[in-house]
Amino acid sequence: MSRASHSTGPRGRGRKRRKSKGSPAGGPESGGVAPPKTEASEAPPNLSPGRILLLAVGFGLWTGILETLPILVSLFGGGMIRVSRDFLWMTPLADTILFLLAGLALLAAGRLWPTLTRRPVAMSFFAGMATMAVVLSAERLYAVAVLLLAVGVGVQVGRRTRGPVRNPRVLGISVVVALLFVTVSAVRVELRDRGIYRYWLNQMSAPRAEAPNIVLLILDTVRGASLDFLDDLRPQSTVETVEMPALAELASRSVVFTKAIAPSPWTLPSHGSMFTGHWANRLSGPSGPGTEGSRGLDPRLTTVAQVLRDDGYLTAGFVGNLLYAFAETGLGLGFLTYEDYETSPAQIFLSCAMGRRLARNDWLREILKHHEVLNRKEARTVMDQFLDWHDENQDGPYFAFLNVFDAHEPYLPPTSVRTSMPLGSRWDDFSHYAGVVVGASAVRNDKWDMDPAERNAHAAGYNSALGRLDAEIERMLDEMERRGALENTILIVAGDHGEQLGEHDLFGHSNSLHLQALHVPLVVFDPRQDDTHKVVRSVVSLRNMAATILDLAGADATSAGIPGSSLARFWTEAEDETGDLMEPASETAFSVLYRGSLTEEWYPVERGPAMYSLVDSTHHYILNGDGSEDLFDLTTDPGEASNLSGVPSYENLIADFREKLKEFAPEVSGGTP
Repeated sequence: MSRASHSTGPRGRGRKRRKSKGSPAGGPESGGVAPPKTEASEAPPNLSPGRILLLAVGFGLWTGILETLPILVSLFGGGMIRVSRDFLWMTPLADTILFLLAGLALLAAGRLWPTLTRRPVAMSFFAGMATMAVVLSAERLYAVAVLLLAVGVGVQVGRRTRGPVRNPRVLGISVVVALLFVTVSAVRVELRDRGIYRYWLNQMSAPRAEAPNIVLLILDTVRGASLDFLDDLRPQSTVETVEMPALAELASRSVVFTKAIAPSPWTLPSHGSMFTGHWANRLSGPSGPGTEGSRGLDPRLTTVAQVLRDDGYLTAGFVGNLLYAFAETGLGLGFLTYEDYETSPAQIFLSCAMGRRLARNDWLREILKHHEVLNRKEARTVMDQFLDWHDENQDGPYFAFLNVFDAHEPYLPPTSVRTSMPLGSRWDDFSHYAGVVVGASAVRNDKWDMDPAERNAHAAGYNSALGRLDAEIERMLDEMERRGALENTILIVAGDHGEQLGEHDLFGHSNSLHLQALHVPLVVFDPRQDDTHKVVRSVVSLRNMAATILDLAGADATSAGIPGSSLARFWTEAEDETGDLMEPASETAFSVLYRGSLTEEWYPVERGPAMYSLVDSTHHYILNGDGSEDLFDLTTDPGEASNLSGVPSYENLIADFREKLKEFAPEVSGGTP
C-alpha cells in the first residue's frame, strides 16, 4: 500500500496538519475546507426598517397594557384615579406612538452608525425604554434611579438576544394579540357605557306635564369680589373688578343673590354640597369626616341628578374641572351623560407614564415657554359639548350641569401684560404636576414674594379668564335664544368658590375661609316669573342648591332625602315700595375646610385638622384648627382687615357663634375642632 493511500485512511485523517505560513488551519490557502461559523463568531444581522418599526409597535402595545394594570388595581380598590375612562386603549396607543417615534430615531441614527440597527442593540433599546415606562408608573421614584434600572434591564436583554431568531413569527403574533386585547377592551368600555345608558332610560318614569328644563352653570373659581355688577355688596379687594356684560345682562332680568356663600373654598366639597344638600363636613364615606382629595362623595347620599332622572328628566353633565369634578368623584351619579375627559392628543399623551413625566418637567416647560395645562378643557369646549347634546335632547325635560374651569390657576396674563413685564418676572415661574393620582395642573411659585407689578400681572391673568368666560356665556345664551330654548328653561349661574388674589397675603383657595374664597355670584333666571330684576341681599348658602332645583322642577326634596331649603322663597315674597324683595330673614351660612397636602405654615388651614366658618347678615366668625378665633364686622369692615376676637365688647357675640357652630359641626367640642 502506498504512503499516499495510507494517508487517506482513518489514521491519516486524524493526523495533525502543519499550518501554512500566513494562513489559518484548514483555510482556503491550505486547500482545506473552512469550518462552519459558530454563534459566537457570527455578527448579529442588521434589522430591516420594517422589522424595527414592528418591534417598536410590539413593545409599545405591551408596555401600555402593563401600565394599565396598576390603574385597574387601584380602581377596583376604590382609589380615585385622574385618567380618562378610556385609558385601556389610550395608554397603549400613547406608548405605541412614543415607541414608534423612538424607532424612527433609532433608524435615523442607524444610517450613521449601522450597529445600532442590529437585533441585540434594538432589543436592548426597546426593553430599556419599556422598563422605564412601566417603572415610571410609580410616580414618586427619582428619574435617575429609573434610568439606571432601565439601562441594566436593557443590557441584559441585549446579551440574551445575540443568538439567531428561533421563531420569527413570534413578534407578529404578539403584536396581533396585543391589538386584539386593546380593541376588545375599548369595545367593552363603549358597550358598557351604552348599556348603562339604555338601562336607566328604561327605568325612567314619564316626566311631569310642563316640567321646565333646568341648566346649572357653575363658574369654577369665580369670586364675587371681582364682579362689577354686584356693586358695593361684594367683599372689598385691592384688585380691580371686571366687567362681564353678558352675565350682567342676564342678571338684569334675573334674581341676583348678592351674599351667596360657598360651603367650602374648593371644588369637590362645594359641588358635593350643592348636589346633595348636605353640609361639606357630611359628604365623605365611612373613612372619615369631610371630603378630601383622595376620597369622593359617599355613594349612599342621594344627588339631585338621581332624583330628577328618576322623575323622567334627561340628565347630562359637561365639566371642565378634571381635578375634582370628573365622574368618579361621585359628582357623576345620576347623570345619563357625563362628559369629563376629552379624547384629544393631549389627553392621550397624559395617559402614559412617560408622557406625564415629560409634562411635569419644569425645565422643559421653561425652555418651551408653555405653562398651560396640557389637557385644559376650555369653556368653549364645554359649551360646544352641551350645545351638541342639546341638539338631540332639547325637547326635554332635561337637567344639564355645566362646569367651566378657565378662571382656575394657572391663569396666564394677556400678551400685552406679559410683554411689558421686565425680564426675570415671576409671571412665568410655575411648578407643573402630572400624575395618575394628582392629575395635570400647574401652580405659580412664590406668589407671596411678587412685587406689585407682578401681582397686577397675576390678577390680570385672572381677569382675562373672566372675560373669556363671559364671551362663552354670551354665545350659549344667544344660541339657546335662537333655538327658542330659553322659553321653558331655568338657568342658574353660580361660582363654586372664590379666589384670593393677594388679600391677607394669600393666593388661590383651599387655604383659608376668608370671604374672598367663599363669596360667589348666584343668578337665577326663571322665564316663568315676571321679567324683572330682583335683588336678594340676605345671606344664603349654596348648600341649598339641590333643594332649590328640585323645588323649581316640582319635586319634593324632603321625600327624596335631600336636606336644605329652597331659595325660591326669597323671590316669591311681596316687594316693597322700592321694588326690592321683602325677604325672609338671612340664613347663617356654614363653611368648612380640612387640612390637606399644603405645606406653607402660615396658611390659616395649617393651624389644625379643620377650620369652620359662620357668616350671618352682619358678622363673619372663623374657628381655626388650633382653637383661635376670628371675628369680622362685615358692615364696617367688608375687607376683613380688623379681627375683633380680642375686643371685650364682642365676647358675648363670639360665645353665641360658638354655640351656633355646634349645630352645624357636632364634632366641635369646647371651641376646638
